[in-house]
Amino acid sequence: MMEISINIMSLENLCDLFFEFSNEDRLRILRTLQHEHLTVTALSKDLELTTQETSRHLARLGEVGLTGKNPDGTHYLTGYGELSLKQISGFKFTTTHKEYFQNHDLTKLPMEFVPRIGELENSRYVDDVMVIFHLIDQMIREAEEYVWRITDRYIITVIPAWNDALERGVVA
Repeated sequence: MMEISINIMSLENLCDLFFEFSNEDRLRILRTLQHEHLTVTALSKDLELTTQETSRHLARLGEVGLTGKNPDGTHYLTGYGELSLKQISGFKFTTTHKEYFQNHDLTKLPMEFVPRIGELENSRYVDDVMVIFHLIDQMIREAEEYVWRITDRYIITVIPAWNDALERGVVA
């Protein structure tokens, strides 16, 4: 019985967190507080919100433990807020590329990579294999220290670039 009530509380906390993240203004506030501690007035000005709106959002974020308030009146992101916000990048990447993920089976992706998918947030999707071959060739030609690859296959057209890189002392 105790385990069920703990699971329900954990689920409620998760739903509370997602609810706070579901508001665009609150997310903007959290992302701003990632970089600096600010007062309600400064946040309002930066985000073009009224001070009342900002104050209300900060109260909500504080209630769930995502933000705190310093004695000088500035608000900050708590450790819990920082960690929670960092995990959003995975959801952001997934929703940005929703169409791709709807049409591709990723069940074979090793589980240790799933929580790290947000690290691809600043990547760009290229669907033209010839462009990909060109980019690989370009990376090898521009490499100064090393080139890491995760395949045992070579693209025939980049073999001259590999040879040049090895002659330059690039570790492959």
